[in-house]
Amino acid sequence: MAKVAYREIKFRSNSLNQLAVCNEIINEYQAQGFRLTLRQLYYQLVSRDIVPNTERSYKNLGKLLSEGRMAGMVDWSAIEDRLRVPYKITEWRSPAHIMDAVVASYKLPRWDNQAYHVELWCEKDALAGVLETARQRVSRLEAAIAKERGNDGPYFNGPDMCLVDAAYAPFFQRFMLCEEHLKTGLLDDFPLVAAWVDALLATDAVTGSVPPEFPEAFNANLERRGALAWELKTGAQAAE
Repeated sequence: MAKVAYREIKFRSNSLNQLAVCNEIINEYQAQGFRLTLRQLYYQLVSRDIVPNTERSYKNLGKLLSEGRMAGMVDWSAIEDRLRVPYKITEWRSPAHIMDAVVASYKLPRWDNQAYHVELWCEKDALAGVLETARQRVSRLEAAIAKERGNDGPYFNGPDMCLVDAAYAPFFQRFMLCEEHLKTGLLDDFPLVAAWVDALLATDAVTGSVPPEFPEAFNANLERRGALAWELKTGAQAAE
């Protein structure tokens, strides 16, 4: 749903400035495929020294965004509320449709007969959505490689790198820098993607595309932006 105005509201200049910053942050994360919750947006403003970290500031932000939506200044679908989920009756278009859903949800119990059982506990529901979104995207990549690639790799289109490899290589570089501390095991269930990542990151064209100080610069950029990846990464480092 786009920006739709239902009321004419006169905002003070500081409120207009804050709404503009909110829209910049919202657009930044939407470009990465994420929808922020009110709490996530609030923490972004706090990390950028735009609002103080107080309960009053949080409530004021919620009120400002509500009025901003009513005035047509904020996209109605920009802020996600995961605590209010509509109830829907499950329906199937055909027997084939339900079978496709069963196949997609099939997963081997990989922890059976293991000495240790790993659980990922997430303190905030907002971060759980980020982790699940990442898994869904990698799952689609795994399916694309399995069904559409039609070759043995090691790159996406075969033995030679192509534009798809060039497009994904920067993302995988940055993801693996975070994974050093996060240890999410995200790729463990996707062997085709994992092998593709290993091949890309072992290629001179990829490793030589960034300077030696890139890991430090990448971490500094995450910290400066107050990115969700930085919050997760620093939390994981503290727990080590």
